[in-house]
Amino acid sequence: MDAFFEEHILYQIRIWIGKVLKAGLFKNPTVICCHRKKLIGFLYPEEIVKIFNAVNLKTHGEIRNYTILHLLYDSGARASEIASLQLDYFDPENRALSILGKGNRYRIVHLWPKTTSLVTDYILNYRTSPIPLFGNLLFINQWKRGLTRPGINKLCKKYLSKALSSKRIKDLSPVHSFRHYAEFLIMPSNIPHTGGSLAVWRFLLGIIRDF
Repeated sequence: MDAFFEEHILYQIRIWIGKVLKAGLFKNPTVICCHRKKLIGFLYPEEIVKIFNAVNLKTHGEIRNYTILHLLYDSGARASEIASLQLDYFDPENRALSILGKGNRYRIVHLWPKTTSLVTDYILNYRTSPIPLFGNLLFINQWKRGLTRPGINKLCKKYLSKALSSKRIKDLSPVHSFRHYAEFLIMPSNIPHTGGSLAVWRFLLGIIRDF
């Protein structure tokens, strides 16, 4: 099953590279290659489930962390983007989240019902009351301050270490491993509403730099 899944991912990558090369988006296409080797930085679906199950939902902090993990998995956001989220960026009625990404550009991500429910429950019942300076931030730490990028990386590493082997973790970036999974889920060939558009795919992930 894992070998089949890896082959499918590689196939999608080859299609994507072919489309980009055909469109002339790479300035130096001679550097592009697609070797058959182990994928690095990618979480498999069963690993995602193990990571979620590693969270002990008995404290406010753990519920916050569980919410963050689901949000990373759902949105493909970077650690810095999660850290900068504010309360009014979240629109539960429309299941939408505004994310401030690179270049100070906003994008809107539509969330799954479960993620929307988790964020709503966290805000209403488990969010620590912050000191005034951090009053608008969505995720607050035990010192009543906003979570930081290193803090989010640390909590992700904590649950990856609980769920996966040390050998497997060596190949993973704690936060980007979720982002890489989200990249595959919303590739143009996998979601009809993009119309196969690479521009839409890049927008959904907040990729703004030129190829």
